[in-house]
Amino acid sequence: MPKLRPYQREGVEWLRHMIKALLVDDQGLGKTPQALCSLPQCGRALVVAPAVVKSLWAAEARIWRPDYHPTILSGGGSFRWPEPGELVITNYEILPPCSREVTARRKKGQKSDLLNELQRQAKALPQPPDGVVLVADEAHRLGKNKTYQTLRFRNLRTKVLRRDGRCWGLTGTPLLNRPLDLWNLVTSIGAQKEFGSYPWFCRAFNSTEGDWGLEWGKPNLDMLIPALKRIAKRRRKADVLPELPPKTYRTIPVDLGDEARKLADAAIEALAAAGIDLETATAQALEIAAGRVGFTELSRAMTALAKAKTDAAIALVEDFEAQGEPVVVLSDHRYPVETIASRKGWEAIHGGVPSSKRGEIVERFQAGEYRGLAMTTAVAIGITLTRSCHVLRIDRNWVQALNLQAEDRLHRFGQKRGVIITDLVADHYLDERVDDVLKQKTELASVIDGIAG
Repeated sequence: MPKLRPYQREGVEWLRHMIKALLVDDQGLGKTPQALCSLPQCGRALVVAPAVVKSLWAAEARIWRPDYHPTILSGGGSFRWPEPGELVITNYEILPPCSREVTARRKKGQKSDLLNELQRQAKALPQPPDGVVLVADEAHRLGKNKTYQTLRFRNLRTKVLRRDGRCWGLTGTPLLNRPLDLWNLVTSIGAQKEFGSYPWFCRAFNSTEGDWGLEWGKPNLDMLIPALKRIAKRRRKADVLPELPPKTYRTIPVDLGDEARKLADAAIEALAAAGIDLETATAQALEIAAGRVGFTELSRAMTALAKAKTDAAIALVEDFEAQGEPVVVLSDHRYPVETIASRKGWEAIHGGVPSSKRGEIVERFQAGEYRGLAMTTAVAIGITLTRSCHVLRIDRNWVQALNLQAEDRLHRFGQKRGVIITDLVADHYLDERVDDVLKQKTELASVIDGIAG
């Protein structure tokens, strides 16, 4: 059996004493081994994870906890509680329904046949045995309060905690985008009482009522950090893996054609008409604008910019191929990903690729079977791509935490070379400003980094 690193042993000792906990170490520091080694002898464990990493959990369990038998569940209706000495592994999409979900669906006017079947399944769910340890991997997926996956997980958590169980969340990005994501995550593991009330949370983030609902202000670190330390533990790569080569960033400008330039100009005009000045805009304001009905100009422009940069990306890819250097290409849009992945010796991972196939693609890339891998940023979760040290990023996701998470699939334990991230930025103020805004380290990052150590 391999040995845990000192910081991992410290994490195991901390986690063993926690009923409700968030392990929020940086990406690539081995949260999975820490969680596995924290499980009690001959206990019962239930892991809820993205489908793409279920087999990884089973493999890691065989390495770190041979006294546990890993069982992977697949398909709807497969859920069951673990037996003694068993690690049951399932994914968020197939968790059993719950009564709160049925209520939410009924309010949306969904068909009674579906509601009746979901209610039947919810009532048929047996109570858990005593002492189950419930683990949420990539737990930031529980940061949305009203999704069915969140409601289903919370139902399991309630049942487990009532029977002397535990609930642990693992994520490197607990505060993915907005403060509310953190509150919802804390609530999902049942730790809101230990953390603080919702009114207290709003005061800690200096929230106010705005035209579009609650607006979050500057976080009060003196309030938030002590509260987070009661339920969360974080270590950064720079602190515990000083031997890990650093990340290096470089930017390559790309000439823009007339059509994409016109769409970018129109987007700036639409933003200005809505009172959003690019000079002072925040990443959150731009994301809200991009997703709001009536701001199709911005979405169209960003799509056109990504397409316009694809030819430049292909030219760089050809250079990597000539050098025999594997490369990972990232984009927030499908067109560049699918275009580059159509090259000989390449593969793609995006929302249309089944989770069951993604793990195989990653394994084959790591084994040297592919010359490169093209991915949409949002699906780059729970995987290791340390064979490559080059990221070619065509454009960024609106959520900077997802961009950093995607980079860190290469920059993690096992990487022997310095990771180089190359950003393609079009020669237009819109793309230049969006890239600059999204690269800025937000004040929210200081909330989580404040508990590191």
